[in-house]
Amino acid sequence: MGNYRAFVILYTVSLVNIGCEDAKPVRTWQPSDHVGYTQGSPPPVQQPTQMTAEATIGRVLWQRHCTGCHGDMGQGKGTMTPPGAIIPNFSEPSWQKRADEASLHRIIKEGKNLMPAFGTQLSKTHIKALVQHIRRLSPPPSPSATP
Repeated sequence: MGNYRAFVILYTVSLVNIGCEDAKPVRTWQPSDHVGYTQGSPPPVQQPTQMTAEATIGRVLWQRHCTGCHGDMGQGKGTMTPPGAIIPNFSEPSWQKRADEASLHRIIKEGKNLMPAFGTQLSKTHIKALVQHIRRLSPPPSPSATP
Protein backbone atom coordinates (compact mmCIF):
# COMPACT_ATOMS: atom_id res chain seq x y z
CA MET A 1 0.00 0.00 0.00
CA GLY A 2 2.95 2.31 0.74
CA ASN A 3 4.34 1.94 -2.78
CA TYR A 4 0.95 2.74 -4.28
CA ARG A 5 0.62 5.90 -2.16
CA ALA A 6 4.13 7.00 -3.11
CA PHE A 7 3.31 6.38 -6.78
CA VAL A 8 0.11 8.48 -6.57
CA ILE A 9 1.93 11.34 -4.86
CA LEU A 10 4.80 11.23 -7.34
CA TYR A 11 2.39 11.05 -10.29
CA THR A 12 0.33 14.01 -8.98
CA VAL A 13 3.44 16.13 -8.44
CA SER A 14 4.64 15.37 -11.95
CA LEU A 15 1.26 16.43 -13.40
CA VAL A 16 1.39 19.67 -11.48
CA ASN A 17 4.91 20.34 -12.71
CA ILE A 18 3.93 19.63 -16.32
CA GLY A 19 1.02 22.06 -16.03
CA CYS A 20 3.30 24.76 -14.62
CA GLU A 21 5.91 24.64 -17.38
CA ASP A 22 4.03 27.13 -19.57
CA ALA A 23 3.03 29.40 -16.71
CA LYS A 24 3.87 33.04 -17.25
CA PRO A 25 5.56 34.97 -14.48
CA VAL A 26 3.30 37.07 -12.33
CA ARG A 27 3.48 40.74 -13.31
CA THR A 28 3.83 43.37 -10.61
CA TRP A 29 1.08 45.98 -10.33
CA GLN A 30 1.94 49.28 -12.00
CA PRO A 31 0.26 52.67 -11.45
CA SER A 32 -0.55 52.73 -15.17
CA ASP A 33 -2.90 49.78 -14.54
CA HIS A 34 -5.37 52.30 -13.16
CA VAL A 35 -5.23 55.22 -15.54
CA GLY A 36 -7.15 58.21 -14.23
CA TYR A 37 -6.90 57.10 -10.62
CA THR A 38 -4.56 59.03 -8.43
CA GLN A 39 -3.56 57.76 -5.05
CA GLY A 40 -5.68 59.33 -2.33
CA SER A 41 -8.74 59.95 -4.50
CA PRO A 42 -11.38 57.29 -4.98
CA PRO A 43 -11.99 55.97 -8.49
CA PRO A 44 -15.05 57.40 -10.26
CA VAL A 45 -18.24 55.47 -9.62
CA GLN A 46 -20.56 54.67 -12.51
CA GLN A 47 -24.15 55.06 -11.40
CA PRO A 48 -26.42 52.32 -12.77
CA THR A 49 -29.13 53.51 -15.10
CA GLN A 50 -32.59 52.76 -13.83
CA MET A 51 -34.98 51.71 -16.58
CA THR A 52 -38.70 51.75 -16.08
CA ALA A 53 -40.75 48.70 -16.98
CA GLU A 54 -42.10 50.55 -20.03
CA ALA A 55 -38.55 51.40 -21.17
CA THR A 56 -37.48 47.78 -20.81
CA ILE A 57 -40.54 46.54 -22.70
CA GLY A 58 -39.94 49.12 -25.44
CA ARG A 59 -36.29 48.10 -25.81
CA VAL A 60 -37.17 44.38 -26.00
CA LEU A 61 -39.95 44.99 -28.54
CA TRP A 62 -37.60 47.19 -30.58
CA GLN A 63 -34.98 44.45 -30.66
CA ARG A 64 -37.55 41.82 -31.63
CA HIS A 65 -39.58 43.69 -34.25
CA CYS A 66 -37.67 46.76 -35.45
CA THR A 67 -33.89 46.39 -35.55
CA GLY A 68 -33.96 44.28 -38.70
CA CYS A 69 -34.90 47.33 -40.78
CA HIS A 70 -34.28 50.30 -38.49
CA GLY A 71 -31.00 49.11 -36.90
CA ASP A 72 -30.08 48.91 -33.22
CA MET A 73 -29.81 52.67 -32.82
CA GLY A 74 -32.67 53.60 -35.17
CA GLN A 75 -30.50 55.03 -37.93
CA GLY A 76 -32.34 53.10 -40.67
CA LYS A 77 -29.41 50.78 -41.34
CA GLY A 78 -30.69 47.37 -40.28
CA THR A 79 -29.41 44.09 -41.64
CA MET A 80 -32.77 43.34 -43.29
CA THR A 81 -33.49 46.76 -44.79
CA PRO A 82 -34.99 46.22 -48.26
CA PRO A 83 -32.79 47.50 -51.10
CA GLY A 84 -33.64 51.09 -52.00
CA ALA A 85 -35.85 51.57 -48.94
CA ILE A 86 -35.75 55.03 -47.40
CA ILE A 87 -36.00 54.56 -43.66
CA PRO A 88 -35.97 57.57 -41.33
CA ASN A 89 -33.07 58.12 -38.96
CA PHE A 90 -34.77 58.19 -35.56
CA SER A 91 -31.55 59.34 -33.91
CA GLU A 92 -31.70 62.73 -35.68
CA PRO A 93 -33.15 65.45 -33.45
CA SER A 94 -34.71 67.12 -36.52
CA TRP A 95 -36.68 63.93 -37.29
CA GLN A 96 -37.75 63.62 -33.66
CA LYS A 97 -39.00 67.20 -33.74
CA ARG A 98 -41.13 66.59 -36.86
CA ALA A 99 -42.66 63.28 -35.75
CA ASP A 100 -45.66 63.52 -33.44
CA GLU A 101 -46.80 60.81 -31.02
CA ALA A 102 -50.13 60.14 -32.76
CA SER A 103 -48.42 59.57 -36.13
CA LEU A 104 -45.90 57.17 -34.62
CA HIS A 105 -48.70 55.20 -32.93
CA ARG A 106 -50.67 55.05 -36.20
CA ILE A 107 -47.68 53.98 -38.32
CA ILE A 108 -46.70 51.20 -35.89
CA LYS A 109 -50.32 50.02 -35.71
CA GLU A 110 -51.28 50.32 -39.40
CA GLY A 111 -47.93 50.29 -41.22
CA LYS A 112 -46.72 52.68 -43.92
CA ASN A 113 -45.10 52.07 -47.31
CA LEU A 114 -42.81 49.03 -46.84
CA MET A 115 -43.28 48.92 -43.07
CA PRO A 116 -45.77 46.23 -42.05
CA ALA A 117 -48.62 46.84 -39.61
CA PHE A 118 -48.09 45.62 -36.05
CA GLY A 119 -51.58 46.43 -34.72
CA THR A 120 -52.60 42.79 -34.54
CA GLN A 121 -49.34 41.71 -32.86
CA LEU A 122 -48.86 44.50 -30.32
CA SER A 123 -51.20 45.91 -27.68
CA LYS A 124 -51.74 49.66 -27.21
CA THR A 125 -49.43 49.48 -24.20
CA HIS A 126 -46.71 47.83 -26.28
CA ILE A 127 -47.08 50.39 -29.07
CA LYS A 128 -46.81 53.18 -26.50
CA ALA A 129 -43.64 51.58 -25.10
CA LEU A 130 -42.17 51.36 -28.62
CA VAL A 131 -42.96 55.03 -29.30
CA GLN A 132 -41.20 55.99 -26.06
CA HIS A 133 -38.21 53.86 -27.07
CA ILE A 134 -38.06 55.63 -30.43
CA ARG A 135 -38.00 58.93 -28.56
CA ARG A 136 -35.02 57.73 -26.52
CA LEU A 137 -33.01 56.93 -29.66
CA SER A 138 -32.23 60.61 -30.17
CA PRO A 139 -29.69 62.22 -27.84
CA PRO A 140 -31.15 64.93 -25.64
CA PRO A 141 -30.57 68.44 -26.98
CA SER A 142 -27.46 70.10 -25.63
CA PRO A 143 -28.02 73.00 -23.22
CA SER A 144 -26.46 75.43 -25.71
CA ALA A 145 -28.96 74.36 -28.39
CA THR A 146 -32.00 75.40 -26.40
CA PRO A 147 -33.16 79.02 -26.87
